[in-house]
Amino acid sequence: MTQDELIQGIRKIARGKGELITEDTKILEGGYFDSLSTTELILAIEEWLGHEIDVDDLDLENFQTPKIIYEKYFSQFSKDV
Repeated sequence: MTQDELIQGIRKIARGKGELITEDTKILEGGYFDSLSTTELILAIEEWLGHEIDVDDLDLENFQTPKIIYEKYFSQFSKDV
């Protein structure tokens, strides 16, 4: 998955506000996600990765921006950094 594909997926989960999300958007602080949609985002990331995220990696700091999410979970699988 590329960073652009990740951003597109995040935009879909954010629904109405999603078109405003860029790689540096603070998606949790910016009000794009509530607790339910944050859970939905984590489940989607696990689906895209093809495995569950380790409980030790479920620190909210890892989910602050699409760029951080990509670097933490996806950059090892792709050259699109």
